[in-house]
Amino acid sequence: MNSLTTRYQIELIQRSAYETTARSIDVLNLIEQTIDMVTWIAERAGADAKLLHLETEKIQSAHPCTPIDPDDLVCPMLEAVQYSAENAYKLFVAKRNAALGSPDLLPDDGVVEAYTAAINNLGDLHDALDSLRWAVMTHDSEIDTVSGVTVTSAAALFARIGL
Repeated sequence: MNSLTTRYQIELIQRSAYETTARSIDVLNLIEQTIDMVTWIAERAGADAKLLHLETEKIQSAHPCTPIDPDDLVCPMLEAVQYSAENAYKLFVAKRNAALGSPDLLPDDGVVEAYTAAINNLGDLHDALDSLRWAVMTHDSEIDTVSGVTVTSAAALFARIGL
């Protein structure tokens, strides 16, 4: 082997090592950014779910005297947020599945675990929103005024409600 061929091979090895290292650093940075973002979302969803559970318990233990949602604005808003939590949940399930199949990720990188924590907390948030919405509707329905009319038959009930 001449020195030119050896020098060329050494340069190829150096370039390959540099490109592999540079690529690995880029991948590690993306992994770190992903974990940070997903962890923030997981923590936020978990904290929000806990707060909503506390508010639900307050509503359920309170004596209904004034309506919480007299204009029917709160429950549709809670339902819209619940829908957003459901969409985020589905998105994160897809992203976790993609992470599981990614050749760039190793099992101990932490990406799959971060997505799993976020999925669990988004599920809790969805359920907490649903519980709160139902607590509000139940609370408000218990306040509805009674008409004072006694209905003595099914036919009279249907006539009363317009059926």
